[in-house]
Amino acid sequence: MRLVKCARCGKRYIGAAANGNGGHYSYYVCFSRQRYGRKACDADSLPANELEQAILEQLHTLLAREDEVRQVITEAFVELDAQRPKREAEVARLDAELRKVNHTLDRYFRAFEEQTMPEQACAPRITELTRRLSELEARRAELAADKTMAPRRSPTTTSAPCKRTFTK
Repeated sequence: MRLVKCARCGKRYIGAAANGNGGHYSYYVCFSRQRYGRKACDADSLPANELEQAILEQLHTLLAREDEVRQVITEAFVELDAQRPKREAEVARLDAELRKVNHTLDRYFRAFEEQTMPEQACAPRITELTRRLSELEARRAELAADKTMAPRRSPTTTSAPCKRTFTK
């Protein structure tokens, strides 16, 4: 159960089992408590049957509201589409600033290599520009990895409803 997180320490709950009092007991326990003991996390263990039943009931409730869920997803995509021009403009701005910083660094390196500027004069500025270059590249990579920048598929609202089978 990777989706169930401990309210105390934030780690995931993991499945466990024990034998005792003439029976076999399945339960979920916080990873920290299981691995490091009660001192690391004193969260209670959760009976497997009760937790799994609660999850199934929540899933059933959510799927019963499929039209609402689709509407929320559609609205989220509309909002992402509205933000796309802003993100694209930021990428263009970052690209321009990256070119400028790289050009400036090239000029400093050339001056140093041609011995028209001593190292002690250009080193602090090169350090500052290199730090700025790293920041810009990191932000650019973050935007490039952002899935909202990639072409997207719209959620289909014409597909047939999912077939659901639940046991209670």
